[in-house]
Amino acid sequence: MLKTKQLAITTAIALSAISSQTQAASFEFDNFSINWDTVVTAGVQVRIEPRNKRISQGSSGSTPVGTDPDFGTVYDLDSLAPIIDNAFIINSNDGNNAFDQWDVTSLRLSLLTEADINFGDWGFFVRGKIWQDSVYGGSTNIDLNTVDGRQAWNEYNANPKFGGNGGFNALPGDFNPGAAQYAKQGYRLLDAFYYGTIPLPNDTEMSVRLGQQVISWGEALLSGGGLATAINHVDADIRNQPGFDLKELFLPSLAAFIQVPLTESISMEAYYQFEWNPVQLPPSGAYFNEFDSIGLGGNTFSFVSGNEDRIFGQWLDERNPDPDGLAKLLQYLPTNCGADDSQSSRCRLLSPYKLREERASDNGQFGLAFNFFLDNGDEAGLYIVNYHEKIPSFVLPIDAIQAFAPVIDLLVFVADPEHYQQFQAPEGGFQGITDLSYRLSIDQVTALLGFLGVLVPEDGSIKDIINNITSNPELLDGIVPDAFVQILQTCESSGPLCPAAVNAFAGVGANFFLDQYGFNSDTQIRSLNYRLKYFEDIRMFGATYSTVLGGANVATEITYRENTPLLTGDVPRTPRQWQLINWHVNTLMVLEPSFLWDFSTFTAEVLMWYVPGAEPFNSKDLNNPDRLAVQNTPFGVGFSFFWSWEYQNVFTGWDVIIPWYMNWGVEGAMFNSGYRDGQVTFATGATFRHLSGFEASLGVLTLFGNTDDVFQILTQDRDSLNMSIKYSF
Repeated sequence: MLKTKQLAITTAIALSAISSQTQAASFEFDNFSINWDTVVTAGVQVRIEPRNKRISQGSSGSTPVGTDPDFGTVYDLDSLAPIIDNAFIINSNDGNNAFDQWDVTSLRLSLLTEADINFGDWGFFVRGKIWQDSVYGGSTNIDLNTVDGRQAWNEYNANPKFGGNGGFNALPGDFNPGAAQYAKQGYRLLDAFYYGTIPLPNDTEMSVRLGQQVISWGEALLSGGGLATAINHVDADIRNQPGFDLKELFLPSLAAFIQVPLTESISMEAYYQFEWNPVQLPPSGAYFNEFDSIGLGGNTFSFVSGNEDRIFGQWLDERNPDPDGLAKLLQYLPTNCGADDSQSSRCRLLSPYKLREERASDNGQFGLAFNFFLDNGDEAGLYIVNYHEKIPSFVLPIDAIQAFAPVIDLLVFVADPEHYQQFQAPEGGFQGITDLSYRLSIDQVTALLGFLGVLVPEDGSIKDIINNITSNPELLDGIVPDAFVQILQTCESSGPLCPAAVNAFAGVGANFFLDQYGFNSDTQIRSLNYRLKYFEDIRMFGATYSTVLGGANVATEITYRENTPLLTGDVPRTPRQWQLINWHVNTLMVLEPSFLWDFSTFTAEVLMWYVPGAEPFNSKDLNNPDRLAVQNTPFGVGFSFFWSWEYQNVFTGWDVIIPWYMNWGVEGAMFNSGYRDGQVTFATGATFRHLSGFEASLGVLTLFGNTDDVFQILTQDRDSLNMSIKYSF
């Protein structure tokens, strides 16, 4: 399961979710009335933190050990863990590399307008928006017209020292088409529904809504994983925009909704959705996009390397190494791609794998709720929901993964022979899987292993690998040419070229296995059918309760899900459908005036989750299907708060609001929660609001946390300054 570790659902609340005193336009007629509200917003966002090279390029995980007279600078790998990180990061760095420190990441003008047309017992509500962002109509920070720009391009996207490849999904210097087309400008019809009441025989009325609408169920306020985020799809991109409005966060779907009072203290609600929509992620290549292959315009995942075919052809073809070709390879692997034409041509971009989307059905999403109004003023609710997942999972068919089993088998063994368990391939190879695009190099093998999460011990060194290989000659028998066995056996004496020799061994071994098991190395990898899938028919049961304690509103929501897709930690790694329990507890209070504020509201929420029967990931237990992948943990806790300090009439007609927001992953991680162990998002600023409907905001957003977690570091260098002005009428 792809983790949506977008900044939690309300990351930018503290910067922009201060409600304006809208000056609505109202029109009264004999038979109907119209209330019309419009907000115009201009926003600017500036990156205030420089790129973290580990995030933009990947960690080299290597140390220069000297200069060889024939091969230039040579590196010795310190650990295998950075290779795993790099395989992930190389498919997650487009948005980061497009902007440098002090670059404007958003220059956006938007208009949000809504109208409520009422005909007595019936009416029609409509809301829509248009926007334009001039940043994405230009070019990225990488300018190939300069030497520095060409060097940056090669360093970010084609340097094998960083696991580089051709995965940057746009022409050099341009934004990804998804970011350029969607983020640059657009329009969207949001809510558009009829509403009304129908008299019932018992002197009550049934409320009805039909059309594009949001179903507002549940008590969760600041965290994901609740009823509302399961039923509705959200715009995970808008919350990163300066001056966004909370009305834009939850996106409507075509649905029918009814509310029927059963007694004076019990009511029933039900809905049926006529369409399915996925979560709206930031466009591929946009500033806050975390996955180059996910989001509008993102349909590629890079398995291929940036190495020139002619270099490999001299030593890979027929697995008959040519000394001159091998020398070129050993020189190429550990060194940078240069800016001059002769070297940069060796880093040409190979076609990345195009991901196919397996979208969910428009049918089969519905819910039923019962609300209870108690005599003491408390409220309770019971819910039954059937929904389709809005967040995609990465899926590679089991037979396709088995085709790679010999490669995985080999590399897992040499990295960790103590816990090695051999994968069995069927006799006669694999039928029906005959398409593979390019001969696998070490870049491709590590990319595949890294993405599937076949982690090796962090202290595993190159020398350990060599010792494992040379001490188990039966593993090599008939697998690779004797010349490469000799290279490995004499690796100690070859000094700094040893890492490159191991890379060569892995590349040849991978190529041999793929040929052996029925792959035609001259055809396309896309037949592997590696794809994004949205799982269907997730059943959810929920309960809510709200009360008032000591002047504070306290509420809780607990949900139990069946068939929740979570990535497993075994090999082959495929999503498995699990049970999932989420428990939200929150409080909302209005604080008395004090010397710190004239008016203040405080909201806090704790989310806890539990996956029954699941075990945490363990890199030394890769054949246990009960273990979750590193993206999720069986248990976890997250905490968020939003605190607003308001000062009234500081200047004539002007109020000032100081918002504080924090999102903290206390323990564990879960893809749909917005929390990850140790990750913190913090935001603050100031909003100046005039009685006339004019508003100006200035805020800062910062992210920090566990730098050892590759899933956390993807956006930890995206600190930003946000400025916006609004006018409501």
